[in-house]
Amino acid sequence: MLPPLTQLRVFSIGAVKRKREPDGANDELGLPDPYDAVSVDGAQWLWRYMRRLEEKYVNDDTDYTSSLVSIDESAKYLNYRYRNAQETKLRNQYSEFTQSLATEEPAERGTIKSYTDTDAPFNRYLSMCVLASNGSIDEELQMKVHRLYKVLARCPRLEEQAVFVHSVKDPRSLPHNLYFAEKRPPVIGRAYLNVTFLSTTQAEPSAFVDESEAGLDIFFDVDAMCCMCAITAPAGLPVLPLWFVEPPLSSYEAEEEVILPPGLLLVYQGERVLTVGWEDEYEATVHFYQAVVPPTLDPLVETLLS
Repeated sequence: MLPPLTQLRVFSIGAVKRKREPDGANDELGLPDPYDAVSVDGAQWLWRYMRRLEEKYVNDDTDYTSSLVSIDESAKYLNYRYRNAQETKLRNQYSEFTQSLATEEPAERGTIKSYTDTDAPFNRYLSMCVLASNGSIDEELQMKVHRLYKVLARCPRLEEQAVFVHSVKDPRSLPHNLYFAEKRPPVIGRAYLNVTFLSTTQAEPSAFVDESEAGLDIFFDVDAMCCMCAITAPAGLPVLPLWFVEPPLSSYEAEEEVILPPGLLLVYQGERVLTVGWEDEYEATVHFYQAVVPPTLDPLVETLLS
């Protein structure tokens, strides 16, 4: 069982507590990883760690309603001035780090670009029910999965709360439906586990319903009006924005992508019907979630039975 969400920021997200950097936020949040270097073993540990999180949280019905950020607060993202201010803060905080990735770390840049080309291999690996032991899983892919996780673990932490948008074309792919054969109504205050890297965007939500340079309309079904999520990320969470450096980290800079780490709990806040669209106006149902990283599992490395 998780402590109240109001305590998670201070006490629970990861085992790492870094000292305050001269120009950074007080970082009390970290992503667990017992491996110092990128490795296949590290990727396999991460896969097993996601399975342990599933055992602990998939059927967790704890109610966190009293600790949720209000939808009104999260819905400020729909305001142009709010988004612009958030983007400026992200640029100011992350430019130096992402520029170093783009110019000084070719393996990391290559892995990030590979993920933006298609996240499917990365996320299929992290969500597999069984990890094959016969060498059939591509070692290069496993190295990329662990490398991307380590990049996120090194990322600057958000200095204040931020809101990002995520979209899927099938209701069964919404966070609250991932572990169920049939779609079901989400429960306000319940935490839904996400074990994959999570691609979100800083872009205008109308980019999902109109054809534009961003190309985000390919992730949204306008006919079915499915399905848009607003994810509120807490201060202290490591995230990776990709669109403002040269050479580019993303193959699709106009998407304004922000990668969130695997292992998040997405606590359902509720839904709102909002008007989106530049050319034509649409009424879109937006699902709101509050992101939380659960307390690090103990032991960090499980004891394997012989």
